[in-house]
Amino acid sequence: MPRHALIGIILGVFLPVISGCQVDSFYVDNASLSEISDHRLLRDKLIHYDEILSLSKAEMRGLSKDSFSVTGHRIISDGGTVFGYREFSGGFIPLVDQGNFLKLTIYLPFLLTNQTPSRIAIKDNREVLVFWSRGSANFPDRSGCYGYASDGHINLSWRSSEEVEAELDVMIDSVSPSGWKEECQRFLLRKKFLFAKQLTSMLSSWEGRRGNHIYDESIR
Repeated sequence: MPRHALIGIILGVFLPVISGCQVDSFYVDNASLSEISDHRLLRDKLIHYDEILSLSKAEMRGLSKDSFSVTGHRIISDGGTVFGYREFSGGFIPLVDQGNFLKLTIYLPFLLTNQTPSRIAIKDNREVLVFWSRGSANFPDRSGCYGYASDGHINLSWRSSEEVEAELDVMIDSVSPSGWKEECQRFLLRKKFLFAKQLTSMLSSWEGRRGNHIYDESIR
């Protein structure tokens, strides 16, 4: 068999496995976002989305802390409920800088105390936060996009005693941490997620615990 044909077969078999998408989804009780005050300040700025887009590149870079698209998903013990969705797409081994992350974190300022469906409106609700981001796992400081839901709703329904389905129909206003206006836009996020109950103390750095290094949180 020709060498190039053998290489093609190897890549065809192993590349989809190596570069496959890995997903984690969970919810935790008695929890909050680590930097909840920073989130609220930033979300209040992004609500005026058209004004944000008129800012200079330097002004857009100054909206958030470095690496906030990653560290903004940190979770701590508190009195609310936090849902986390984490998606990691790894690159082919020789091209490790191709890895990408996508994270979605929802904060509710209350506990889920019964098994009745719940509809949560986003617009004009300052207490509920839906934080979304994506970027390069190996260059998380200023890559990708981050943003918040500014409108829409979330429908919650119990699937079992420890599983909750969340149906999101929300508008995400996203910006680039590097100030690149062409990279990030406002978009509709319409998707169902299934979240399994987890303990805050059992979360990994990838899921929401503070890591020793930023890569602990950007790479699965």
